[in-house]
Amino acid sequence: MKHNTGITAETTESVALAVDGSQPVWMTLNEARDRAFTGEIVFETDPEVLAYLDHGVVYYAERVTDASLGRRLLEAGVLDVEQLVAEHRQLRRRRAR
Repeated sequence: MKHNTGITAETTESVALAVDGSQPVWMTLNEARDRAFTGEIVFETDPEVLAYLDHGVVYYAERVTDASLGRRLLEAGVLDVEQLVAEHRQLRRRRAR
């Protein structure tokens, strides 16, 4: 299991969660919550699982083998292509600022 660098609530410096060996996922998520971790955690399982956290709260998780969130929203009929493209453009504009 590897943990990508994130930001804790106590500091604006990057602080990585580090685990030597394997441990249950719940232990890693508890540590992330306790540290108010913000960032991505990569669980080296088969398939890999990515969890995205904001101040210790998981707001999204996915398996690397899953279709993208956009693709799943299209297939479920939640969004149409025009809505997805418009959102993508809006996100690109925000990142450019």
